[in-house]
Formats: sequence, C-alpha cells, structure tokens
Amino acid sequence: MQGRPHKGKARLRREGGTRHRWPRIRSVGVQPPWIQRPGRREGGIPVSRAGASRWKRPPFMIEFSLMTLLRTIQDAAVGGTESITALLRRCKVLAARLGSVELGEWVDRELNGYETVEGLPKYRVVSVRSLGHFSGPFGSGLRNAEIPASCIPEKFREWVDTANLTQPIGAYEDLVASGEKSFEIPWPADLVALVGRNIYQRMNCMAAWQEVPRGSIIAILDTVRNKVLNFALDIERICPDAGEAPPSAPVIASEKVQQVFQTNIYGSVGNLAPGALGPQQIVGPMVAQGDFASLSTHLKALGINESDIDELKAAIESDRAGGKPSLGRKVGEWLGKMLGKAGEGALKVAVDTAAALLPKLISGYLGLPK
Repeated sequence: MQGRPHKGKARLRREGGTRHRWPRIRSVGVQPPWIQRPGRREGGIPVSRAGASRWKRPPFMIEFSLMTLLRTIQDAAVGGTESITALLRRCKVLAARLGSVELGEWVDRELNGYETVEGLPKYRVVSVRSLGHFSGPFGSGLRNAEIPASCIPEKFREWVDTANLTQPIGAYEDLVASGEKSFEIPWPADLVALVGRNIYQRMNCMAAWQEVPRGSIIAILDTVRNKVLNFALDIERICPDAGEAPPSAPVIASEKVQQVFQTNIYGSVGNLAPGALGPQQIVGPMVAQGDFASLSTHLKALGINESDIDELKAAIESDRAGGKPSLGRKVGEWLGKMLGKAGEGALKVAVDTAAALLPKLISGYLGLPK
C-alpha cells in the first residue's frame, strides 16, 4: 500500500505548483544572518555545521570581481563615461602609489590650470581666428569681421591665430557640455586700444576676440584621455599590481616610471630641461662650444652619472688625439653604451630620446653642425 504523501507535497500538488530549490553552495565560516539556514544557534548567533554551512543563494546576489587601480583607470579612459577630472583624480592616487612626482605635478596642472604659457604642453596650444566689431564715420561699422594677422605688429601677432589654453581641464569639459559650436577668448583691452585703428581703414576696433572651434577643445580632452590610457597600459605591462602598492613601497623603480611618463605624457623627443623632466622644450643649440660644464649639466639631467660623464670626456680627448675632431670611434662606443642603458631603463629618457639628444649635445660641445 502506497504511503500517504507528505503534507507539503500534497499541498503543492493541489495548488499545481512545483518545489523550487536554489543550488546549495558550501561556504567556509559563519555566514551573515540573512543567508544562514534557520535552526542551530549557539548563544543566539547562527553558526555553521562543522565549520561549514549549507545556505541557499538568494536571487538578488551579484558576484563582483576585484579590479586593480590600473584596470579601473583603463576602463574609465576607454569608456568615456567618466569625466576627465574624475579620471585625473584617479591618476593622482596612482602617482602617489608609484612615487612619481612628475605624474602628480602634471595631474595638478591639468586639474588646476597652468600658471604660465611657458610650461604649456603642445596639445593645449591651438590654432584660432580672431574677429572684432568695428565702428566708422556716419554710423558705419562692421560686426564679426575677421582680423588679418598682417595688420597686427609681429610681437602681438600670436593673439590673432594662436590660443594658449591654460584653464583647468574641467572648464573645457563644461564648455563642451554646453553644446556651443565655438568659444570666445577676449583680447586684452590694452591690445585693442593699441592696434584698433590699424586694422580697417577709417574704422576703430571696439572689441576683439579669439574664436576657438569646439573640435579643438574636444581634441584636448581626447588627448589627455589617450595619454592617461597609454601610461596605464605601459605601467601595467611592467607590473600589473603597481597601482595597489602602498606609497611608501613602490614596486617599480622611479627611473622606469619617469621613462614611461616622459614617453607617454610629454612625448619622447626634445621635451627636456636641465635638471628636470618637465614640459619645457629646448630646441636648437643647447651646449656652447668648449663648455664641458654645460654639457655635463645636460647629461646629468638625462640621468647619466658622473663616471659615465668622465668616460665621455676621456673618449673625446682620445678621438682628438687621433686627429678626429668629429664624433670618433671612442665617442661612438660611448654613445652605444648609453643607448643600451636607456633601453634597460637606467636613464631618465627613452632610447629614441637619448638617440636624438646625445649626439646634438656632444656636437654642440665640439662645435660641429647638428
């Protein structure tokens, strides 16, 4: 004779329902009360059975995967949904954990603005056109008339066709979000008064401004986003967990971080100043002929130590003794050694930067054409 069905099963059969069970998952340790199996308690606290409890998985539980700081920065740079200011603040944290002063200073300048145009990166210098309102005799005038650069004295001509965008990056984000097609930068009142009568015959300029295209602002935002992405990718390639290290114990050598920063943020050629890896650009003759102290200063700025500089001095003297005032065999061997060090990350610059600058510096000292 078949036994009587269980009361719970009979009720399910009458209601036409089915019993649903969530998969049981074994978890070590005490689970939070809302996922504990009811029943056994010790001292009023739910405990597991023999160190492991079986609990039902609620339908609203979501599994999260841990993301490193570098991956978070990469996702924010690629997605484009996070603002540039928020992205740069993450980079500020990364700079502290890497121990990179250069990255931290660059982030500060982007967030707070550049105080002078001398240290302004190239991507913040854009081409523009200048317009103005002009008044003439008998109520005549011109509105939104373009200002020709040839009418402006040469020392002020940059105001006509070049804009140095020094404001914080957040200000330009707000401009783009406004939806305007172009933006205006007013000329200084003193400049308008000085050149206002020399632009259009028998007319005086009442107001003038630079017109910055919307696309130029978007290009700046995209450039910063791309630079941050490239930097994070290169750092991750060296050490994937670099962003998780405490600031007191960085896991990547500072010279290597400087090299990655220099290559990705300021470019790899010519962006060096004596004593610092900043945005100042030195182009043209950098070392006076016969001035070895100046040559030594520039070489130290590249991360070359005293012993290597003394070795270069001896190589130059050896080539001169052999009747070769140009870059001789000894100097060539020294250059090859320095390029090898740059490739190993022992210098503050990348290989292509060292290959471009070192021959120019030595040629300047020797008085050779560059």
